[in-house]
Amino acid sequence: MNFLGMKLQAINGVKSYFNRSWNFDDMMNVDEIPHDIHTRLKKVYLTLFCAMLSSAFGSYLQWISIAGGKFTVLSCVASLIWIYFTPPGRLKTRVLLLMLAAYSFGASISAYINYLYKIEQW
Repeated sequence: MNFLGMKLQAINGVKSYFNRSWNFDDMMNVDEIPHDIHTRLKKVYLTLFCAMLSSAFGSYLQWISIAGGKFTVLSCVASLIWIYFTPPGRLKTRVLLLMLAAYSFGASISAYINYLYKIEQW
């Protein structure tokens, strides 16, 4: 499939997402979630939880050892760019890069605050 076909397919998917005719019964549907979807959602939430823990750990280490700075900002940006260019099939690599980006973001939060608000943390 060429690029234009993929783009049209994505546009049709977005249109079908927003052009739904939901009623009250659809909103109050409390049926059981299929097992495969439930498993995928658990993996997604576990990944987000681990990224949050990684960011908190980076922030804690920055707080006790003043490890943040320009290097952690650059490593956060580089990790995000590397995730973007990593193929979707290399899932473990992408998850590890996400954890590295979250850790770097947590470690560089004082640099962001200092740059944006001119507040010195120390």
